[in-house]
Amino acid sequence: MIIKSFKNSEIKLILGKSFLKSLSESSLKDFPVSKDSKNLCLVKNCQIVSVILYRDIEPGLVEVDFIATHKDYERQGLASRLLSSLKHEKIWLEVSENNKKAESFYSKLDFKVVGRRSRYYGHCDALLLEKEL
Repeated sequence: MIIKSFKNSEIKLILGKSFLKSLSESSLKDFPVSKDSKNLCLVKNCQIVSVILYRDIEPGLVEVDFIATHKDYERQGLASRLLSSLKHEKIWLEVSENNKKAESFYSKLDFKVVGRRSRYYGHCDALLLEKEL
């Protein structure tokens, strides 16, 4: 597998239906590609198997907007590999307070809860997580 970056104008198209259909409808609807977005993708046999979208907030600080792994490749450390590829002093991300699976995953990667964003996901709060390298 190789790590590769794509143009923002192409990333959603490149991911293709085979990857995106493994995501929930809400994730697909809110797929956050903006002009400030950057991406890293793990590619195997010409198919993206894991993706991370992020933005530089300030020098040394990055915020992760989206991270996902194709359902056929889950639990193989791919998302962890992409997160560790971000060479920044500090990483921020939000996770739904109801998503215990994601919260546990980030905790294992040494992310700490540093705040809460009220009703960030509409019906529930988001936990603001931070990792310092």
